[in-house]
Amino acid sequence: MKKKKPIWKKWWLWLVILFVCLNILITNLSESEYDHEQERNELKEGNISTH
Repeated sequence: MKKKKPIWKKWWLWLVILFVCLNILITNLSESEYDHEQERNELKEGNISTH
């Protein structure tokens, strides 16, 4: 009888984890860049917001 590998030893699980982590990282970086760009535009226009 063939013994099954534990789930954490399967290559596709680590691939899914990698994609999820990259997606989170890219999303956070793009939101952060968007926030900075929005603040720069407000400063240029003289609209300083207090958040």
